Amino acid sequence: MATFEAQVEGLTSLTISSSGTAPTQTELTQFLTDGAKEVINSLPGHLLPLCATSQSFTSGTVDKLNTGKILNVFRSDGDINQPCRKIPAKQKGRVSDPEDMAYATITDPIYYIDNNSLDVLPAGGSCTYSEVQYPAVAYSDSTITESTVTGITATKANPAVFTASSHGFSVNDILELSSFTEMSELNDITAKVASVPSANTFTLTGIDSSNYGAAETTGATAVKSTGFPDEAEHLVVLYGSVKSIQNVLGSRSSNSDITTAFGLLKDAVDQAATAASKFEEADSDSIFGDEDVFDTAASQLTRVKDALNNAEKIIDDGANSPTGNAAGDAATYLYTDEDTELLNGAINIARSEIQRAQVHIQEWTAIGDMRVKEINAALSEAQGYANEIQARLQVDTAQYSWYEKQQAKLQADYDKGLQALG
Repeated sequence: MATFEAQVEGLTSLTISSSGTAPTQTELTQFLTDGAKEVINSLPGHLLPLCATSQSFTSGTVDKLNTGKILNVFRSDGDINQPCRKIPAKQKGRVSDPEDMAYATITDPIYYIDNNSLDVLPAGGSCTYSEVQYPAVAYSDSTITESTVTGITATKANPAVFTASSHGFSVNDILELSSFTEMSELNDITAKVASVPSANTFTLTGIDSSNYGAAETTGATAVKSTGFPDEAEHLVVLYGSVKSIQNVLGSRSSNSDITTAFGLLKDAVDQAATAASKFEEADSDSIFGDEDVFDTAASQLTRVKDALNNAEKIIDDGANSPTGNAAGDAATYLYTDEDTELLNGAINIARSEIQRAQVHIQEWTAIGDMRVKEINAALSEAQGYANEIQARLQVDTAQYSWYEKQQAKLQADYDKGLQALG
């Protein structure tokens, strides 16, 4: 038979592993264990005895309970096990009054539950009771049955410390002991796990082996009773499947890939904004707000204006020409004076200044174009991340919708199965 993990994977299309994405194997084990408990709590009365184990103690000494589901309580009168009637704990003081209706006798014993403990009166008799147990169900299990651990050793001590590699027992588990060689006194005893100091050791309530002949070294057996009705076992798988999908739906509210893409999208937009801000006007004297490029004495636009001014002076203002000569150096004057040689020289100087202005204009245009390209590149990158986010959201939305529908189907099957048990 397939393991519970494989069955859940088949119903949910999930991949369950020891770590990584939810749900993990540890989480599935918890879901299955919780499912077994819920199913037991929903079982009709005729199926509850299949989940119970028998406990023994002496009346008048009080026995701690694991659960609140007690099915039958008996006290031996020396010949037979007499059924005990239940009374409220507040009436326990009246059981010794022969005139009271709560009076307890060996043929008409009573029991009561108080402070998570059960007691039977009159005192001194051998008692047994049936207590419903909730099994621990692991992802690697394929059925909910008794679990057997062999090769158990024990110390000669009070309390005795039992050792078995990865025994898997928990506090309050009920164990049936057998196959003890050196400590034969423990054979056929049913005892409750008192403590689990480690994954390989445990102690049992009331087991004092300090007076035994020797420690157990050969290796004995302990069986943990985990009775469960076969007809309800599939409901535990359905419960685990529903909870596994619920776990996945919860994790879908936070997608690390989308969160990362959002961060990168913001960075790209910020980069575009930073580049664009270089074109914004900073003050009344600034052209694009970047003084190092556009507004200082060494900037391209300032150089363009200087070159054009020089060309203008050479052409029409000899008094202010670069040579500093009189108005006779102006090109317009030289032209009217028909001084061809000087006119050509002045024209060449003016052309040089105009060419210089053109070069600075080209530099200015190139710088502006570079910043436009920077903005466009950043915006293109931002658009790419926005597309990625949208694509991932579409995938998440589709998967979320599928899981929602599958969870609803499994939940309906589970509810229908619970009703069928009744």
